[in-house]
Amino acid sequence: MNILGALRRNKIFIIGIIILAFFEFGYSLLGNFIAVDDVPVIVKGTLIRDLWASVSTHNILKILWSIIYHVFGAHPFPFHLLSLILHITNVILLIFIAEQLFDKKVAIFASLLFLLHPVNTEAVAWISGGNYLYFAIAAQLAILSFIRYRKTGDSRDFYLCLSIFILTTIFIGGVWVYLIPIYLLFVDIFFLRKKIDLILVKDFRPFFIAILVLALIFGIFSQSQSRISSMQNIYLLPDKQMIPFIETAPFAITTMVSVYIFPLILKFYYEGIDLSTYFHTTMFIVPLIYLGLIGYFFKRDKKISGLLILLLATILPTLSPRIVAMYMAERYLYLGATFFCMLLAFTLIKIQSVVKVKNLSLYLLLLICIFYSVRTFIRTLDFRNTKQLVLATIKILPNSIHVQSDLAYVYMDEKNYKEATRIYNNILTKSPDLSISTHNLGYIYITQELPTEDLKPPKSSKSVEQLVLLADSNYKVRENGIAFFYYYQALQNQPDLEYAKQQMANIFYRLGMIDKAQQILK
Repeated sequence: MNILGALRRNKIFIIGIIILAFFEFGYSLLGNFIAVDDVPVIVKGTLIRDLWASVSTHNILKILWSIIYHVFGAHPFPFHLLSLILHITNVILLIFIAEQLFDKKVAIFASLLFLLHPVNTEAVAWISGGNYLYFAIAAQLAILSFIRYRKTGDSRDFYLCLSIFILTTIFIGGVWVYLIPIYLLFVDIFFLRKKIDLILVKDFRPFFIAILVLALIFGIFSQSQSRISSMQNIYLLPDKQMIPFIETAPFAITTMVSVYIFPLILKFYYEGIDLSTYFHTTMFIVPLIYLGLIGYFFKRDKKISGLLILLLATILPTLSPRIVAMYMAERYLYLGATFFCMLLAFTLIKIQSVVKVKNLSLYLLLLICIFYSVRTFIRTLDFRNTKQLVLATIKILPNSIHVQSDLAYVYMDEKNYKEATRIYNNILTKSPDLSISTHNLGYIYITQELPTEDLKPPKSSKSVEQLVLLADSNYKVRENGIAFFYYYQALQNQPDLEYAKQQMANIFYRLGMIDKAQQILK
């Protein structure tokens, strides 16, 4: 397939897609930075200010962000504009893929549905969700080049596909990129080949060799281990690295199905959910029905079966018993939405052919697009700023530690330190070692004042020696807030501990707050 030729053939429709995209997501261009990742990485981050250091990470997102920062400064508009352009690019690529795997009508339907699907809002409207936009572009380019290879037999297309995979691994990274060969395999089996033979194994061998070579060069496996630690420390996942598959898979599959089919209730976090008996039952029934549908359509229509399997493939990291991702997040579903929208488009057209009502598929498409458009626009408003996102999320997840932590951050930003302290204390009763809480409480103690009796943090179950050890280790790496908090907790347990007082004073001296240092030593 000639991409330039395809662009010329579809130019009117693509222009319409671009206009509709700016109309639908235009408000996101006015959004601010979100406290989760945007602020620490872009607004307060040091890496983004050093272009050459960003280049040395060989991460395309960090490199482009650094370039934007150096040209425009820490203003959210150009970052949001980049995300919207990437989303439009993914829509255009979907047109080409759907046309190759189905026909032009399915391509038009699927691209409109994907453009407007509410589940995509998080990846588009949240700047830090941009990595999933880049990954989707890379995955779709790989699929396109592989389709061309299968249809023409030109080895140059195969090596282009392999090169895209290697470059994606180097310049985007993360556990998700290793799924690209799996996508290609399923597209090959269910859409491009009539039977499985040895040629299939031969074609995919270079991809697995590439993974091993890249692992040796870039230490991919150690990066994976680092990611595991990050998921545990930052996102409050269990300390153990292995969790039962029976706990994660049904939840992830049920959530995926519900969010794709009826994206009314959308959440920034998928934890802290009260699992009712009804949901528990549904959580195990839905995966069984889903697997049953794959089996049912395997002989009746392999393309439907293939799309259902591809949807599962896109969330494989959430199904892993080894923690490499959160249990679920809407940004994880961005690429999978391309396959879902192809499936939905194909189904709408199929319904019309069975019912034999003229233009029925168009009417159904119009109704779904109106619903998607309204829900996406409302969801975009949630990403205007951190406070709006937190207030929208806490209505759905009042028990989520993540949301409570974000709400405390909002109060800190508004300089309502008393309310922020109360929330952080409440969080520490549930998760005593959450670094964001200890860091921010320490910051409040340092910059404002030591807590009054009613705002003191919960007493730690750790021994004084353990608290001092934690404080000292953070003091050495200049994590002043966390260090100060643990020294304060050590003093709570042992009020005559002079060493803790001296170290707290040293933190004040380090920050040039001499009066406070002298006051604490009195």
